[in-house]
Amino acid sequence: MAQQVAGPNSGFRMAISPSHLVWSEILSVTSAMRKNSRWASSQPGPPRATNLATSMGLRTPAGSGENAGRQGHDRQEAGLMSGFDELKRSINNANNILSIPLPIVLAPFLALIRSPLSTGPITSTALAAILNFFTAGLINENSIDTQAALAELSNSLAHCKFEATDSSGDEVVLMRIVNVIDTCQASPVGNLLGDVEICEMLETVLTICCQMRLSESLRRCAETAMHSMVRRVFSKLDQLDPSIDNESVETQASAPYGLPSAQELLRVLVNLLDPHDMQHSDSIRLSILGILNAGLEAWGTRIARFSSLSKMLLDQGCKYLFQLARSENVNVVRLSLRAIVTLFDTMREDLKLQFELFISFTMDRLAPPINPLPPRVQLHLNAGNARNVPPSPGTPRPEGQGVGGPELIDPLSLDGGVLGDQTPPTPRPGVAPAKGLTRELMLETLTYIARQPTFMVDLWVNYDCDVNCEDLFERLVSFMARGVYPTQYTGNIEYQRYSSQLLCLDVLLAYVEHMAARADADKPQPNALADSKSSKGILLAGAAKFNTKPKVGLAYLEEHGLIYNSNNKDVPRARALAQFLKNTPRLDKKVLGDWISAPDQIEVLKEFIGLFDFTGKSVADGMRLLLEAFRLPGEAQPISRITETFAEIYFASKP
Repeated sequence: MAQQVAGPNSGFRMAISPSHLVWSEILSVTSAMRKNSRWASSQPGPPRATNLATSMGLRTPAGSGENAGRQGHDRQEAGLMSGFDELKRSINNANNILSIPLPIVLAPFLALIRSPLSTGPITSTALAAILNFFTAGLINENSIDTQAALAELSNSLAHCKFEATDSSGDEVVLMRIVNVIDTCQASPVGNLLGDVEICEMLETVLTICCQMRLSESLRRCAETAMHSMVRRVFSKLDQLDPSIDNESVETQASAPYGLPSAQELLRVLVNLLDPHDMQHSDSIRLSILGILNAGLEAWGTRIARFSSLSKMLLDQGCKYLFQLARSENVNVVRLSLRAIVTLFDTMREDLKLQFELFISFTMDRLAPPINPLPPRVQLHLNAGNARNVPPSPGTPRPEGQGVGGPELIDPLSLDGGVLGDQTPPTPRPGVAPAKGLTRELMLETLTYIARQPTFMVDLWVNYDCDVNCEDLFERLVSFMARGVYPTQYTGNIEYQRYSSQLLCLDVLLAYVEHMAARADADKPQPNALADSKSSKGILLAGAAKFNTKPKVGLAYLEEHGLIYNSNNKDVPRARALAQFLKNTPRLDKKVLGDWISAPDQIEVLKEFIGLFDFTGKSVADGMRLLLEAFRLPGEAQPISRITETFAEIYFASKP
């Protein structure tokens, strides 16, 4: 047989000829097969000689009825061996092995990988042959029918079956599967893989990562391969236009893998993070968190540009990550916090609500429980800070404290509040304080976020100046100041750690340093933001008064020019008041429903309902939209006024 030499554009990268490589791998696999009793007596030769033998008058064996099942089993065994004999004949008959379609070359190897009759050592040898084909460049983008061969390869690896022997030998097979998949995706032919093939490969490797019965070394190797594969899948997003996110998956099925693969991968990873799914242990979630972090840290900013991907992370992803941050497992907390910080670094613009929730929750878990101190200790701590403070209307006084009596001022409060008499603007359910390593992790995470040069400014602009948000800047600075001197606020020795004090002090000093740097820069004065911050305080105070006595609250707000002002001077008073009530947060819906349904507020009620758009909505949907703004009163007459006004405006809009 003449030696076959690969052409310059073949992609083959070995000194030996391609036929030599294939012959060597065939010999390796068939030798491993003959070591097994199933193929020990197999002889090389044509497997289908029945027609030729009949034409020459030779007698061929025929199975009896009772041996038909056994013969069928034997034919399956013989078929696996005969596939290599057929490949040999194809190589002999071809002028160049590279002219043979790639699916024909790989067919006997893939059949052996799929066959349940094979054993671990035999399947491992077949997988090693496939891996050598990739390494040598025999499988390349210039081969004939490469895409069909890759589809068969992916299917065979996903449905690999073999008889279990010893655990170490079986794990060698799984390791070879991981190596073949990783090499296939990383090689140039990986660009020819479709979405179906890449999803099958990802599922195969991910299954190995999550099999807790496997050895630690195998699962760690599978995780390492999974990290690389995930990065490659998300790297494809850099070559895609985010506008295709609105197109159906079927329109992209024939193209190389891209957005559909990324969508399916992210969906599976997010679902596996569900802490309420008892089928998955913390060990599995640790693996998934590591894989997710690998993708986000490499391509998080690009993922954010695709709405279908960012939506999964912003909704279910953040929900599960925040829940995992409550875990008692320190490693789960560590990786969850890492993923959360990565999300904030790459998708901050889309995570305003989630960021507020995370910062508030973190401070709630880090804040030490404020133990009531004896009066003498309080007077000692606040010497020189006692003053007479007039009571606020409707504010309950502590027992034993008279009206206008001396109150103790908190020296660390930004607004000069009273010690022990401060309540958060938004009531939150109590959370267990973080302890030990969990506390250190959360505090380190918070200080890392807070040390960003524009962090404090962003907090004040986006949250403290927003009437719908909590005063995160004030609360964080107060929290850090308390953290520098924790012994004044708790008797628990755990919160007096020196490192925690240094971290809190470091954040405050960094804030002062960044503030000084901004002061030296030539920037306009933030008068508009200062006015917004001032209006927020007045608005929240007025909302609180309205929830107690609507007339008092409205008088207070009108006095400060928040209802009727120069911006709506041409708007009728009833409409201006309706607009204010509809757009103002933190109004008690029950109080609002009772007030606007009063007989003397019928004009305001009409203007209020008139602000809703009922076009294209049914009566039920329109009523549901309306009742999201307030709660129906309990009496028949106010309900009648609301429903009559709603009906009049609803049908006037011609839905």
